[in-house]
Amino acid sequence: IRDSFYSDCSNILSCIPTTNIFIEAGIENGGVLVHCFGGKSRSAAFVCAYMMSSLSISFDEAYSILKAIRPIVDINSGFEYQLRAYYIAKCDVYLAQQLLLRCRIRNIYKLRVEQTQVQQQQQQQGLEIETNKNQSNMMSAEVNTTAQNNTTPAGKGLFLDITTTNNNESKMDIEHSEYNICL
Repeated sequence: IRDSFYSDCSNILSCIPTTNIFIEAGIENGGVLVHCFGGKSRSAAFVCAYMMSSLSISFDEAYSILKAIRPIVDINSGFEYQLRAYYIAKCDVYLAQQLLLRCRIRNIYKLRVEQTQVQQQQQQQGLEIETNKNQSNMMSAEVNTTAQNNTTPAGKGLFLDITTTNNNESKMDIEHSEYNICL
């Protein structure tokens, strides 16, 4: 299990049943050493999970006991998040994973809604800017409207062709633009 850069995606929940059995067997045989590279996060997270399930205590209680015994304990945020879900799920690993999955789905949904709102605001601002720009350039632009049959997405209709005489801009076919405007 990775502990540093990949902490948010390292799943300790799937390892908790095995480590709980290992710790329990070690205790029954006189003692057990639970260790990791630094002895701060991964091993502490598994000992915390064992304490939560065997003593029926919360994450905060287990963490404070561990911190009192070993002051360098510092469980990373990804592991803490999973252990809090483990506690809420009454130490049921599968239920905890479902809770985390639901939370991730909710967060993704919220993020997509926010992104959509930002894109819509940017498009509205872009249209307002483009409208103001077009109004100021209208004096230097030739506007040709020609009736065309079956050339617009709506079928029959008018196609607006704007050709500007300004050097900064070239011919713009609104029908083929991002906004697909048909008159």
